[in-house]
Amino acid sequence: MNVPGVVNGNEEVLRKLGAAKDKVIDGLLKKLDSTSDKLAQGKDADAISKLEDFIVKVEAKQGESIPEEDALSMIKRA
Repeated sequence: MNVPGVVNGNEEVLRKLGAAKDKVIDGLLKKLDSTSDKLAQGKDADAISKLEDFIVKVEAKQGESIPEEDALSMIKRA
């Protein structure tokens, strides 16, 4: 699992979504930051859990505040 690539790639997609969706984007970015923190602490199981939370949140916003194509891209990377 290439988590730094997952985090960085998904951050790019989230930032592209724009200011109108700041609350959703901020929440998702926090989940990615938390994933990175857990990995840095050597807590791989917790990092996986955070990525799973990220996927659930993206799926919930897919087609609403996150365009379908962007959501699928982020889920695939995670």
